[in-house]
Amino acid sequence: MTDGSGLDNLFDEDKNLSSKENENQLSGFLDLAGNIIFALGAIGFVASMFVSAVIESGFPFFIGTASLLGSWISSLVLKGIAKIIDLLVDIKNK
Repeated sequence: MTDGSGLDNLFDEDKNLSSKENENQLSGFLDLAGNIIFALGAIGFVASMFVSAVIESGFPFFIGTASLLGSWISSLVLKGIAKIIDLLVDIKNK
């Protein structure tokens, strides 16, 4: 565009960013998200243990166990995707 609108080099900032830095940043965010999800599942498990003890029923404990296992699996999936991205970046850079 040469109409003087100031949009001549609109995407030059994106071209200057390294794709390796973006991919490493993405894998770091996925790893962090996996840790956060697992921590939330652990908090839900502990809360369900307290509720189970207060109402003297095992049902909340089973819900907490399911929460912990679900968050653990989600954490593993996100961390696995982060590792795959890291491996693909290493292969790409060879």
